[in-house]
This record gives sequence, C-alpha cells and structure tokens, in this order.
Amino acid sequence: MQQGSAERRWGGVDRTINDAPKFDLLPIATEGRPVTTTGGIRIEAPNRLDDLDRAGIVVIPSWRDAHERPPQDVLDAIVAAHHDGALIVSLCMGAFVL
Repeated sequence: MQQGSAERRWGGVDRTINDAPKFDLLPIATEGRPVTTTGGIRIEAPNRLDDLDRAGIVVIPSWRDAHERPPQDVLDAIVAAHHDGALIVSLCMGAFVL
C-alpha cells in the first residue's frame, strides 16, 4: 500500500492545471532488479541509486525489515540528496531507513 500511495500522490498525474508543481516519479531499486513486495506484487524500478541526485523529493515508502540496516550506499545517497536540498519523506516502514 505504501508504494501505491506514493505513486498515487506524485506519479503520472498532471496537476499543473491546478497550479501544482509537476513531478516526475522515478522509481528506484537499490539492488538493480525488480522488487517484490511482501504481498507478492512485483515493482519495476528502472532507475538506479545514482538518479537520486536529480530528486527534489525522496519518498521511502517501505523497508523489508525493521531490524535490517539499509546498505551504506543507500544511506549515503539519501544523505547526499538531502544535502543537495531534497525533501526526504518516509511512509510507514520507510521510517526504519531513516
């Protein structure tokens, strides 16, 4: 559900007719392959961690295990995006990444 919430809010819908800014949603898979949710839904994420340098908003919708530390390159990329001015947002289990 968290992934769908991010997609619904920021992806694929042109809200500029209501004077809202345009967003380009860039799904990113940190491990370079599709992600399968715990509910069995496969998510294609064609973008790479390096693409975070273009982000104005980074949404972390979930994380697979509250007791698992994210890979250091993921944490470094999030911190770098923040230092570059990106807003960092987590949804639900994504808070464990932060």
